[in-house]
Amino acid sequence: MVMEERSRALVEKLKTMDGNEVNLLPYISDCTLCTICAHSFAENVIMERKKTWKAGEQTVIDEIGRLAMLDLLLEAESKQEIDLEGIREEVNTFMFERFAMLVMKCVLIGICRNFRLFPRVKGAKSLLLADILLRTTEPLFVKFVQR
Repeated sequence: MVMEERSRALVEKLKTMDGNEVNLLPYISDCTLCTICAHSFAENVIMERKKTWKAGEQTVIDEIGRLAMLDLLLEAESKQEIDLEGIREEVNTFMFERFAMLVMKCVLIGICRNFRLFPRVKGAKSLLLADILLRTTEPLFVKFVQR
């Protein structure tokens, strides 16, 4: 699984920083983007569906009759309302939104299982680690100590 592989690679990279204070956000962002923006994956999904898709024949994905997004995009392509690059961009956007939190969860689990984190918090205000990780608006400096 790509997420697990990327998370393990990140943990290995962070192990070299044992005892050092590091801004964690760029590492998490890089790992997340590398995991969910695999263009070849989106391309494969599109091409596989194109092989079986027929114009006018759409897949209903739930009980209220919503259509599968990719089928709608392929229908638009058949009407020349969108090109393959546009479909690829839409699929990448959908995949990003759908899987970003799942990827972040895997990354954070990998980090928390392998390290004790000591966040540097400005001022006397004390925040929970989860609050710092999920709601930060500035760099997140953490001292890594292997478990």
